[in-house]
Amino acid sequence: METVGHGVRRSMVRGMALAGGLLVAAAASPASAQVIGEVTIKGKLYLNGNLVKVNCVGKDGNTLDVTTYGVRIFTLDPSCALWPDTGTSDEFRFVGQEETVIVNDKPKSILVFSGTEQGTGPALGAASSEEKFKDEGETILPTTEKGRLTYSYISGENTVIFVGDFKAKF
Repeated sequence: METVGHGVRRSMVRGMALAGGLLVAAAASPASAQVIGEVTIKGKLYLNGNLVKVNCVGKDGNTLDVTTYGVRIFTLDPSCALWPDTGTSDEFRFVGQEETVIVNDKPKSILVFSGTEQGTGPALGAASSEEKFKDEGETILPTTEKGRLTYSYISGENTVIFVGDFKAKF
């Protein structure tokens, strides 16, 4: 079975292993280059109900890493209003499912993703997206990705909620 992954088309041989109570999928694939692009995040951040408009621009150093299939890593610059919520790694790490879109039995040059936040920060949330790519035979080259990002948490007496959109270029 051929499955499209970032940077390489992989013949997937998925092995499942139970590690520390978690189900882990292993895939045989050659090493590929990192796929990281500038990302802009816009939305509404509510701090105890008070609205803060967010516009974290990619040119300021905010990036989206889509190198690993089923993982989205948003690395944020300290100038981004969401940065304090990223934890010790300065990133949001969303882990989930990713699939190629198929319409009328024909694969499209689109990957869909949905995952939950697994990083070091206090935020609990989810991201979903569609990634467009160019298929170049043995490799695929992501071009853009856009989607939704949301998270929330309570810290002491403070409630934090973010709802927004993102767009990345590779």
